[in-house]
Amino acid sequence: NGLINRTLRVCDDGRERVLQRLNTSVFRAPETVMRNCHAVTAHLGRERAAGRYAYAVLELVPTLSAAPALTLTADASWWRMYDYVPDTRTHDVPDSAEMAGEAARGFGAFVRALSALPTAAVGEVIPAFHDPARRYTARGASLSRPNRRGYKGLRQPVRCSAQEQPSGLRDSHTDLLDRRTRCCAG
Repeated sequence: NGLINRTLRVCDDGRERVLQRLNTSVFRAPETVMRNCHAVTAHLGRERAAGRYAYAVLELVPTLSAAPALTLTADASWWRMYDYVPDTRTHDVPDSAEMAGEAARGFGAFVRALSALPTAAVGEVIPAFHDPARRYTARGASLSRPNRRGYKGLRQPVRCSAQEQPSGLRDSHTDLLDRRTRCCAG
């Protein structure tokens, strides 16, 4: 959606692609971002092939020199390209509780699939950005603030989820909140 990186949908040799310029003001270690992207997408591809991950997996399109990203020396910008996943859309804000629920299911599947990826395979791009315990705590804190972004009708389902989730997480995924999942940022 281009909120952080400059994102373009382009046509390359008759194929639809997503071309992104990494925002190096936000992601100050673009080499690490790209190494993480490669590690995560390769791992998710293996999980999908083994039948353990049902969602589409982004595929990095390498440069002509087989690098995962192109660095332009004139302005030191970093560019990456993915195959476009057909029939997809991005949303800044969920339109309904059902959409928020589906996003949560997708994110849960993503985290579950990444749980087998060794943490040494990825580097930290933004300190604590992919820290599930910190995100869970921040979510709870955000529920106590006034609703400024128009999530009409979603507060109650989120509150219910927040009340029900901790025991379920402890019972079925004892290490999830302690695990520091660092993955492809950007």
